[in-house]
Amino acid sequence: MPGTEVYRSCPNAFEPAIATIALDQVGLHQDAELGYRVNWDLQAANGDWSEPGGWAHLMWGGAGYKAWAVFEDSLAYCAALILNRQEEAKELKGIYERSKSDLITAMERGAITNSDGTRRLSSLPGKNSGSCWGLLSAIFPSSLFASR
Repeated sequence: MPGTEVYRSCPNAFEPAIATIALDQVGLHQDAELGYRVNWDLQAANGDWSEPGGWAHLMWGGAGYKAWAVFEDSLAYCAALILNRQEEAKELKGIYERSKSDLITAMERGAITNSDGTRRLSSLPGKNSGSCWGLLSAIFPSSLFASR
């Protein structure tokens, strides 16, 4: 797992999740909860856990995690519709549409234009370095770019 203990528990919505998931999967549920507690405490009143006032909200380097969050927002919205919870559906639709728009805009602004004019995403805006594995989540299962 990347980084130090402090790095993995730093306040952003995606990097600490790696350690949290690993701890939970090996049965260390209380340690997993404690390791992610700072991020839950940063959650906004409307349920936005992407640290809207901090750097993680603007950092699309965690696009894989953010694509999952957008996917989860869409599922919550669909669930509210299925349950005929119109007031909640309206609120969840707004959260879903904003989060999807924000992520797509950030990814488009950070795209790299190749010499042949094609565009691509790396793990860091405008940089050719780093892993791109998380970007796959923007395509499957989230279908973030399904209409493109």
